[in-house]
Order: sequence, then C-alpha cells, then structure tokens
Amino acid sequence: MTSVSEENLPSPSRKTALFLFLFGFAVAFVFVFVLYGRQNAVAVAYDVNGFGGLGRRLASGEGFSLGSGLTMRRAPLYPGLVALLLTIFGVSGEGAEIYRPVFFVQCLMVGATGVVVWAIGRELFNERTGRIAGVLTPLLPQTLRYVSSTEVETLMGLLIALMAWTGLRFWRHPGMAQAVLFALVCAASTLTKPMGLPYPFVFCICLFLKFRRTEGSKLFVATGACLGVYLLCLFPWSLRNSIVSEGKFRGISTNAAGEFLRGYVLAQPKFFLLKQDFGGNDSRELIWDVEANDYEQKAMESYSVPFYKPGEEADRRPMPINAAYEVAKDRVEGQIARKRISENPAEFIKKFAAQTCTFWFIVETKKKSVVIGGMALLMLFLAGVGIYKAKQNGRDTFPALLVLLYFHLLYAVILAFARYSFPLYPTLLIFVGYAIDNALTNRHNSRNLHANRSLTENSLSG
Repeated sequence: MTSVSEENLPSPSRKTALFLFLFGFAVAFVFVFVLYGRQNAVAVAYDVNGFGGLGRRLASGEGFSLGSGLTMRRAPLYPGLVALLLTIFGVSGEGAEIYRPVFFVQCLMVGATGVVVWAIGRELFNERTGRIAGVLTPLLPQTLRYVSSTEVETLMGLLIALMAWTGLRFWRHPGMAQAVLFALVCAASTLTKPMGLPYPFVFCICLFLKFRRTEGSKLFVATGACLGVYLLCLFPWSLRNSIVSEGKFRGISTNAAGEFLRGYVLAQPKFFLLKQDFGGNDSRELIWDVEANDYEQKAMESYSVPFYKPGEEADRRPMPINAAYEVAKDRVEGQIARKRISENPAEFIKKFAAQTCTFWFIVETKKKSVVIGGMALLMLFLAGVGIYKAKQNGRDTFPALLVLLYFHLLYAVILAFARYSFPLYPTLLIFVGYAIDNALTNRHNSRNLHANRSLTENSLSG
C-alpha cells in the first residue's frame, strides 16, 4: 500500500494536499467571516446548545458547568478545546466576537477534512477520486453549516473521516501502530460526542471475523491493544463522572435515554411526512422541541421528578442542571424507555424506520427540508453508484462504509434529524467522487472509441 504520510508523498501529492487544505480553509473562512452574518438562509446564531458557554465557564475557572454546578451532560473534548482557545485569546467580548478563535480553528478543520478525504480516496480508488472528494468537501453546505457556531459538527466531520482512514489502514495492515492510531481517533470522537462509544468494538469484531484464519495471534494482540488503548483514553473522564455522581454514572455523558424518548416525537407522521414544520426559521425556536419538552415533562412528573424547560418565561423555577439532577433524570427516563420498548416493540420499529429517513432531511421548515433532502438524495444516489462500481472493480471499501452505516443506524435508533448527518458527508463524498471519476473515465473512453472509429473509417475510404 502506498503511504500517504507527508515524508513519503511525492512532490505532486504534497502540492495537492496543501492546495486542498488551503482551499478548504479559504472557503470556510470566507463563509464564516464574510458571508454568514449577511445571509438569511439560516438563522444567525453562535452558541445555540451551550458548548461555547460551557467552554467559557471552564476558561473562567468555574469548572465544567452549564451554570448550576458540575455537569455530565456534555462530553469534554470540544468544550475543552473552546476553553483552551479562550484561555489563550481571552474570554471577553460579546456574541461572535469572543468565539472568533474557535471559528478560525474550525476553518482549519475544514481544510484538514478535505485532505483526509483526499487521502482515503486515493488509497481506496485513485488520485482523481481523492481530488474530487477533497474539492467537494468544503463546497457542500452541510460541511459549512456549523463552522460559524460553537457546535461539535465540524470537529465530528473531521474525526469521522479520520475514523474511516485509520480504520482502513488498520483493516489492511492489522499491526500495533495502526491499532493504536485507530484507537486514539475513536477515543477523540467518543470524547467529542459519545455516539461513537461502541464503534471500536463493532470494528474489531468485524476485523477479527474477517481475518482470524489468516492473521491468527497477531490479530488478537492488535485488536486487544486497540480496545485497551481506547478504554484507557476514556477512563479519566469516566472516573471524573463517577466521582461527580458519587458512583451513580460512569459513562461519557448523560441524557441518552432522554434523546431516545424525544425520537418518538420526531417519528410522528406530521414531522417525517412534512405535514408540519419541524421548527421556525430560527433553529432556536423549534416546534418539535416544545412538543418533545412537554412529552418529557409529563413522563417524568409521573415519577415525581421535575423537568425544567430552558428559556421559558412562564417557568420561574430554578434549573438545577447539575450532576445530581442529571443522574435522577437519566434513571427515570431509562425506565420509561425500557418500558416503552417492551410494551410496544412495533412502535420502536416504526420509529427506527422513520428516523433512517429523517436523518437525511429534517430541518426547521418543510421548504428547507425538501432542499436538504433533495441534496441528500443526490449525494446518496451518487454514493450508491460509487459503492456499486467499487464492488464491480473488486475494491474493499468496508472500513469506510462501516463508519457511515454505524452512525446512520445508531442515530436512527435514538434521535435522527438532518444536522446529525452533516458530519458524515465528507466521508460519503469519497464514494461520490468515485462515481464521478467513473463517469469521467467512461466519457473519455467513449470519445476515444468514437475518434478511433472515425480514423478507421477515414483510412478505409482513403
């Protein structure tokens, strides 16, 4: 296999990598610092889900808190990155001003994502496929949507592409170095958003089943090292959460059960069939969110546990969003979720089926959902063509496909609207690029065939 490490790249490849990085960075930079505040396609908002505020409190010495004591509601890596940048550049300012260093770094992430996608494309297929995917990455609206916000999607887009790349290298050469690199990337993904928590186990099981007869004990050692390094990386945060919760929670972040229950609200036909808007033009004012909050409130109050709705003027109760409350909320909602599945498994299957689709198109309004869904349909069609061509040509694309399928299906189980699909697009574009590459090759071959026929006919007539 050709290595794509910087020292082994031939000069043209180094130039390609540099071009794609600078191109992606430049496109993201222009979007963030020139276009975002002047456009009206999406609501201008910089810290909708509180990641920026969490990082700001961390940088100010208030601890990992949403404002009411220590929290376990978020994974630590992205707020930690925000806190580091604000510590270096200062925590004063209003609105977007304070988060400019974060947005700048996220522009760098977009450039890096394009390079990673190019690297995967050239390893799986060929140079042109990698270049097509690398150029398309920063041009896709799904890639740019959250670059100008303190949200995890931009970082997750980079990390999912890295999971595909390091997974591909581990799959092809299951050695110790590849195992450790893959484990570190997966740990970074899980510590950014814990949806990736089981992925290394899923991957290693597939790897072991595929190569157990040919690799033997070497494979056993490599997969063991991978999982050991992965768990070791997660252990400090798990220990922190255990201490904060007095031993009642040892995961990466809370609220998985709450998100699962909210998925039942999203899976109603009025939302997934676009009979009603998911929200308003402002993503901070979601119709679905109000209904999901009401559902959670009624469900939890039957267990004598209050549910606090952030930002509601009518509800003046203090909001103790801290570890003790999060543990109680998780316990109750876990019971409700298990009861709902056991009592009505058919309803869960319907929810899963609906959310496999909503994952790709549901955004604030019906009109926007149609646009996003149309783009997703085109990308998925082209990716399907690329996957089909890869199979025809004997290309083993399983490691890249697995990470896409894993996140898609896991979100469909829990809660799936379109913003959660956005980090998958850079990796998906690898297969889109291969479809375009095949189309260009076929067109070139057709032209050559036509030219040869014309030349032959002319020579015979002469």
